[in-house]
Amino acid sequence: MAEFFLPAVMSLMNPAVLFSITVGTVVGIIVGAMPGLTATMAVALLIPVTFGMDPLVGLALMGGVYSGGMYGGAISSILLSTPGTPAAAATAFDGYPLTRQGKGGVALTVATWASFWGGILSTIALLLMAPALAKFSLRFGPPEYFVLSIMGLSSIVTLTKGSMVKGLMSGFLGLVLATVGMDPLSGFMRFTFGSMNLFDGVPFMPALIGLFSVSQILDLTAESHIVEDLSKTISSIKRSKLPKGLGPTITRGSIIGIIVADYNFSDVPV
Repeated sequence: MAEFFLPAVMSLMNPAVLFSITVGTVVGIIVGAMPGLTATMAVALLIPVTFGMDPLVGLALMGGVYSGGMYGGAISSILLSTPGTPAAAATAFDGYPLTRQGKGGVALTVATWASFWGGILSTIALLLMAPALAKFSLRFGPPEYFVLSIMGLSSIVTLTKGSMVKGLMSGFLGLVLATVGMDPLSGFMRFTFGSMNLFDGVPFMPALIGLFSVSQILDLTAESHIVEDLSKTISSIKRSKLPKGLGPTITRGSIIGIIVADYNFSDVPV
C-alpha cells in the first residue's frame, strides 16, 4: 500500500494540481448552491475542458468540482429549504428551521465541518475497500435487489411522522412516478403520453426541486421575512462557530455515509 500511496501524495503536491483542486472546489460550491445544477452535471460539462490538460490536473479539477458541488448543495438547502443537489435534501429538514431561528450560520458551519471530515473518512475507506467492493458487486443479483426494494418500502413506516396515511400516500405517489418511462425488462413505454422527454422517466432533480420549492414558495408568500427574530440577521453567519460536542455525531454520520456509499458502489457493474 505504501509504495502506491506515497507517490500519489507527492503527485498531489504539484502546484498545478493544488491550484486545479482549489479552482474546481470554488466552482463546484457555486454550481452546487444553484438548485437544478448538480455536481454530476458540472463534471459532465467540464469534461471537454479537460481534454487538453494533463490527466492528473484534469482529474483533480473534476474531483474538486464534484466535491465542492456536493457541499454547495447544502447552502441553498439550509438558507432557502431548496436542495441544490439531491444529496442535500435531508439537510433542509434541520438546516432551514435553524435559519428561521437566526442560526443559519451555525447550520452552515456544522455542514462545512461534517462535509470536510466525512469526505476525508470516506476517501480513506474507498482506498482501503474499493478492491473488495468491486468483487462483492459481482455477487449482486435479482434476489438482493428485491430485498433492498422491500427494505426501501418498509422504511416509509419507520420514517413517517404524524399521519401514517400521508406517509403511505407519499410512498404510493413515488411508486407511480417511478413507473413513468421505459420498462427496463420489456422496453414498453409506460405513461409517457407520447413525450420523448419522459422516455427515461421523470428526472429526479426537477421533481426534487419542485417538491421542495413549490411548497416553500407558497409558505413564503404569506410572510415578509425568513428569519423569525430580526435581531438575529443573516450577517451573523460569518461569526458563527461550531458548537461543542458534535464530534461523535459527525463520526456516526460519516460511518453511515460510508456504508450507504459502499452500497451505491456495489450497484455499479464491474
